[in-house]
Amino acid sequence: MARAVQDLNVDVLVLAETAKPVAVLKELKAFNASFEIAEEPPLPHPKIAFYTRFPAEHLRPFRADGRLDVRRLKWGDRCEVLLGAIHFFDRKTYSPDEQAAKAFGVY
Repeated sequence: MARAVQDLNVDVLVLAETAKPVAVLKELKAFNASFEIAEEPPLPHPKIAFYTRFPAEHLRPFRADGRLDVRRLKWGDRCEVLLGAIHFFDRKTYSPDEQAAKAFGVY
């Protein structure tokens, strides 16, 4: 994955269900030392992680809850970008009907 991030010149990588975020960061840094985990303040959902080549303080919380994390990227005088990740209801725990029912009213 880290090689693909490097080859594709990825600026922000968002992962869910990462068991060892520090290990992922170590692998990303092997290809690009500027990667950081944007975790200040701590993510409301501990299984979503934002890795960024931008200084982490430029990727600030915008809106979040236990399933959704939206960050605002503001880099200098460039336009702002909203980046969002959702940790949806998984197939292992929820049937397709349950997933569909829970999707209504999430946002």
